[in-house]
Amino acid sequence: MIGAKNSVVRLALPGLLIILVGVIFMYPLWPGRGIAYSKYSDIIAQHLSIYTIDKYAVRNEGSLPLWNPSMNAGLPAFANPETMYIFPFDLLFFILPIDIATNTVILLNVLLTGLSMYLFSRLFFSYATSVFCAIAYMLSYRYMAMIYAGWLPKMSMYALTPLLFWSCEKLLQKPTARRTVLFSVIIGLSLIQGDMQQFYYAGLGLIIYAIIRLIVSTGTVPMRMLLCLTGSGLLGAMLAAPALLPRLEYALLSTRTEADYEFFLCQPPTLPDLTTLADPYDEGGNRDEFWENNFYFGFWLFPLLLFAFRKEWRRPAALILAASIMILLCFNTVMLKFCYEFVPGFGLFRQSPRLLFLAQFMLVFASGIGAENILTATTNKKRFHIFSAGALVIMGTGLIATFELQINPLYIITALLIFIGLLVFIKRQSGTPAIVFLCLLPVIDSAVRVHPMLSVQPLSEAAPQHAVHKLLNRQQGRTIAIDRASIPYGMAGYYGIDMINGYSSMSLRHFIEYFSILQHGSKEAIPHQAVVWTDFTNLARPDMLGALDVHYIVTNNPQPLENLGYKKIAEYKQVPVFVFYEGIKQVPIEVWRSENPLGPAYFASWVRGVENEPESLNAIAATESVLNAYVMGLDKDISRLNYAGGTVKLLYRGYNKYEYQVESNGDNFLILSQIWYPGWTATLNGEKIKLYRTNHALTGCFVPQGQYNLVLKMTSPMLNYGTITACIAILVLAVICVAKRIRSPK
Repeated sequence: MIGAKNSVVRLALPGLLIILVGVIFMYPLWPGRGIAYSKYSDIIAQHLSIYTIDKYAVRNEGSLPLWNPSMNAGLPAFANPETMYIFPFDLLFFILPIDIATNTVILLNVLLTGLSMYLFSRLFFSYATSVFCAIAYMLSYRYMAMIYAGWLPKMSMYALTPLLFWSCEKLLQKPTARRTVLFSVIIGLSLIQGDMQQFYYAGLGLIIYAIIRLIVSTGTVPMRMLLCLTGSGLLGAMLAAPALLPRLEYALLSTRTEADYEFFLCQPPTLPDLTTLADPYDEGGNRDEFWENNFYFGFWLFPLLLFAFRKEWRRPAALILAASIMILLCFNTVMLKFCYEFVPGFGLFRQSPRLLFLAQFMLVFASGIGAENILTATTNKKRFHIFSAGALVIMGTGLIATFELQINPLYIITALLIFIGLLVFIKRQSGTPAIVFLCLLPVIDSAVRVHPMLSVQPLSEAAPQHAVHKLLNRQQGRTIAIDRASIPYGMAGYYGIDMINGYSSMSLRHFIEYFSILQHGSKEAIPHQAVVWTDFTNLARPDMLGALDVHYIVTNNPQPLENLGYKKIAEYKQVPVFVFYEGIKQVPIEVWRSENPLGPAYFASWVRGVENEPESLNAIAATESVLNAYVMGLDKDISRLNYAGGTVKLLYRGYNKYEYQVESNGDNFLILSQIWYPGWTATLNGEKIKLYRTNHALTGCFVPQGQYNLVLKMTSPMLNYGTITACIAILVLAVICVAKRIRSPK
């Protein structure tokens, strides 16, 4: 009994220590009220809206938010990869205030990072070295910078990566039913998190790791092992199908299907950026998005990497080579171009330096080999002294470099003293102090570099409310901004505003085509690449703007909008606005309102059918009026239409649901200002009717003479199919577990 208790304590103590270090280091997030804040934060610029919409849809409509009406005149919400509505940690947003939930999710991700790295390291190292690897990976500059940048989705995948490799290694060691189920569950969890780019890179790394691991250990790839790995991947994808299938549908309708190498590169690093290997604060930390194109993995790594070669060279050499290849892939080289052209899926993303999180994982593991070699330095002391001297030379070189590069030398001096202390304790065979000094290396590095960046701010100050937000309330119609600093696009949902502008990793292709013609009047202006920003710079077709139910135009600078049919109704001298990269600024705002809005729905003056998307695009580009309806998939006799018109009143403007009161004077075709998407359904006085893609980007339906209650509702057949698929996967996994128990003797 005593032995069992000691075993439990021995297993639990490292985990408790990792949690304690993480909680103490992240203390700015948990005392008092406030939300994690920086002037670069996507938490403020995007995620406040994402989770505000989440709360509203669940509490008021009893369903997950399938549609986000706050940007680009409406786009999928649940299908957006950056939303993680069903990821376990993010369920806290349903029950906690948004600021507390945000900080708690960040803290949980940090702790998961340490614990998952500890589990993976324990497959290869001692308790002490595994704790070191966990702390080093958990508090790495690269990960902490994600908090500063507000990258909630990327934080989760960074945390899950060691867990993914751990479960794969467990399966490779012994392909049992239980381990197959475990690997499947972790794959499924990794797929429902919000950063598919990091999952893609981790998946590629995992496949290469598994192949090399099998060939090295067995000389071949056993069929049983191949079946277990493939089956786990398939079951994991099935478990994640409720998230994956809607995302796939969205992606196929987005501009991401149009590959463009320049978009993929997006300001790639140059050779001077390699100076960040020694210190991440290039240009004194003043460069916008200084965490991008940044190669800092922790200077404390280098002497430990040297010690990794003390007993063997193949494993550390392979890890360092893999990390070096990843660094090379960050630059615009022939190798990167080859991957873009020929590696499936590689070109779907952009900014290849974002794969460096995987290099961080590998280099921390390689440093763990060095740490293990240091802590077990009981033989061949002469060789140990040689490696120690080399490590001190590396640290000294770093100290000289800090002065040459005019970098604050505090961190490297501190690290040098700690490393000397580590070697002294190792020589005297003082185990516990040596482990403490070893763990202090990454802790001190992060404390000097990252901890000053961790801050919170009251939500009322981070995202200040103003009278202009009430004026632009979504119940009155949509808004378009001429300047990004008037209404931050991604924050519109938080303020209860529906905008035509937007910033999204995926934008619907047909909306971008419509929006381009609206601004420039022709198809020639349509971009043939992925689009993430929809700035409003010109207006060639005011009628197309009106067809989107745009009631308000807001701007920071005086604009001659009278000739466009808009009247200035408000002017504010100082409005506090969160300006991306600048923080809270006081800006002037003018508000203009349409004098003759078309409204949320209007009757067509005539109807014509179009066969396909190119014909639809040509029609909307050439038409003289949005009252002309060009309908795709037209399957009704339009000769009976008399186009007598009528009136439409919007009774309820929700997120997944819209309700209209329609009075039709005859047989009409009604054009709704809703962006077309496959999930829309409609009922007329409770009877289901067919919706049609109209004028390329909008939605329409036939309405006979009479008074009707029209209900438009967003559904997601893909979510339903995904849920059924996940249930099948759960059933299969349950059968595997039960069958194994029946076969196993007690």
